[in-house]
Amino acid sequence: MKVSNRSSLRRITALSLSQISERLRRGITVPATGINISLNVTRRPRDAVISETVVTAVADGNKKKTLDGVALKILNGHIHAVLDRCPAMKRFHHPLLETDWEKASAFLDFLNDTLLAFEKNAGGVHIRRQLAKLREKIAEADIVCFIDRQIAISDLDDGVVERALILVDDKQYGAKAASELQDFDNNYEASPPFLAASRITLDFRGDVRGNSLAWFLSQNPHIISGKRVLHIAPEEIVSRYILEHQKDLGCTYQTLDGFSSTVDYIQDITDLQFPAGTFDLIICHRVLEHVLDDLSAMASMFRVLSPGGVLDVSVPQSMNLAATNEWIAQDLTHHDHVRQYGRDFADRLHSVGFEVSVERSLLERDIESHRSDGTYPMRHYICRKPMNGVDTAKGGASAP
Repeated sequence: MKVSNRSSLRRITALSLSQISERLRRGITVPATGINISLNVTRRPRDAVISETVVTAVADGNKKKTLDGVALKILNGHIHAVLDRCPAMKRFHHPLLETDWEKASAFLDFLNDTLLAFEKNAGGVHIRRQLAKLREKIAEADIVCFIDRQIAISDLDDGVVERALILVDDKQYGAKAASELQDFDNNYEASPPFLAASRITLDFRGDVRGNSLAWFLSQNPHIISGKRVLHIAPEEIVSRYILEHQKDLGCTYQTLDGFSSTVDYIQDITDLQFPAGTFDLIICHRVLEHVLDDLSAMASMFRVLSPGGVLDVSVPQSMNLAATNEWIAQDLTHHDHVRQYGRDFADRLHSVGFEVSVERSLLERDIESHRSDGTYPMRHYICRKPMNGVDTAKGGASAP
């Protein structure tokens, strides 16, 4: 496709079908920034003099405006969720702080750094946030190594042993790390044990999550065949696999994100704008740990699933923790996660109406197969909406 200015786009309004065909054959010039073109076809009655096609070119700026609006809505929703959890911090809030992304981001950063004064569970995150900021300012190798160890110690104190494996051989913290690692592996239920194997034989480079999910779908085509699929925060490898096999699978496939313009829908996962029962399968991996009101997100996905529909979901989960560790503050060293899920994750899904089971196929693959395919022993959950599922996102109204 050639690159030019917007004038060519203004010329392709109200063209006949034959003109459109010829213009498409020769190529349409578009601005370098790219556009989204929607074709609205209106055919006149048979007795009309001519049939026309109305071509409407919608500038990419419109989608960016939608993205900016949804992203700001999500950001402000996150801020209000923090304030609801810590009412004492409401005195710092001013309505003008919600008016644009820059102000809201700055205010959320302030809340993240101040939460320690009001919320004891934020202590570990506060330490790691400050260590991460110190590491950014001082790039000296020995100091960075020292800071990394301090971050690992803080992770271990919070029960996130999978991020503290460098301490297993540590003189001071090795015994505690080894004990937590053993507890993790006992409850993770991978064969061979996940963390023990990770330290020795597995090399997690590349998109191992995408590879793992694509492998899972290839081995279980019934999960997706003939289904109406919504993929939230889509992994590129998974999207490519589904689109390449879409004809054989006979499925419809749509994507959604709150912070990307490359998807079909730009929406807030806690308030999905679809009628109840719109989808048969929702794929959602490594998203809920970013969402402060994760129960609303779960309930929203439950609502838009058809009766019998499935949510395929995973989160960062420390299986040595009996209960989820709610930090509230965003952890810079954990990609802005606001919690670390424990063994109670399935209970949270069940609380909004899902029937929950652990999908074991990746847990039971042998090490050589994982290494060969670039996969890993991924623990994910198949959550089914009962045929008589109750819409928990709308106060108990039955989903159609």
